[in-house]
Amino acid sequence: MPMIISLPGVVARGAVCDHAVGVVDLPPTFFALAGAPTPWAMHGHDLTPILKNPQAEWDHPVMLEHFRWEFGSQTDRGTTGDASMGGVSWWISLRQGRYKYVRTLDSDEIEELYDVVGEPDEQTNLALQTDRRTILADYRQRMLRELERTHAGLLKNLPEPRMDR
Repeated sequence: MPMIISLPGVVARGAVCDHAVGVVDLPPTFFALAGAPTPWAMHGHDLTPILKNPQAEWDHPVMLEHFRWEFGSQTDRGTTGDASMGGVSWWISLRQGRYKYVRTLDSDEIEELYDVVGEPDEQTNLALQTDRRTILADYRQRMLRELERTHAGLLKNLPEPRMDR
């Protein structure tokens, strides 16, 4: 999803940045722009470097999740079979660089991996292709690292993905 930011003196007029960022990155950015320390540890990252220079290196992933109406420690338990809403199970996704990795939090579901640069409509699940197993394993580990970094209690109850492709 696009994010539009107008900040004269920081963001050049008409500048375009192709890095993926999330709403979670806004609070630490606001604190940084105000010259104030963050009052507690935040999951997001200060966007100031890429606001000032859209071509700057940015290696932070964006994680999204669907936990129905559950929040915080309510999600630590993982899915219990009643975690779907209208047939949509709980899921988490990680976007970083060229790929997006999606993991449904049901043990009987297959992981998903999409090339969002080459195929922005995300119609081809690359996780099903044997020649993409290395990329799949890499993105699986990236997600686990991000869950660890954010102290996600869900990590201890994360079901193993189905591996019979």
